[in-house]
Amino acid sequence: MDECPTLEPHDRPLGHPRRRDHANAPHATDARPRPVRRAAGPLSFPRPTPPSRPGLGSDWFGVKAEAFARFFGTPTCLLAQTGIVVIWIGLNVAGLTQFDVYPFILLNLAFSLQAAYAAPLILLAQTRQADRDKAHTEADAQHREALAVASTERQVLAAQQTI
Repeated sequence: MDECPTLEPHDRPLGHPRRRDHANAPHATDARPRPVRRAAGPLSFPRPTPPSRPGLGSDWFGVKAEAFARFFGTPTCLLAQTGIVVIWIGLNVAGLTQFDVYPFILLNLAFSLQAAYAAPLILLAQTRQADRDKAHTEADAQHREALAVASTERQVLAAQQTI
């Protein structure tokens, strides 16, 4: 009996016997298992998957954007920014300086400018990380497939040797 009667074949978990896109699932037209790409040797690893975009991880701007995004999430950055704001407001409220009085319009402008530059750089860093995660997932899937093929080959060899 089918464990996932309401799920479409592509929504079923990986390895489910009735999932069509699984390596060992039968084709819609015949009951033979799909051919699996064989590795070069029983213990070999698949070649690394090339990134989905050329230049992934090698362009200067993207690397700097990731460093920028990483820094904005650190306690150091948050504490430094809080310190600057406290000093800024303290100097202006105490009357020691009058460069940005009470409504703190210049401070608001600084925050807006920071947000205008930070948001696209953080999105760029997230996109690059998602591309890296996708490449790692594909490489892991190929590696698991190669291990499954090698395991099957060893089981067949062991079965032949015991006969």
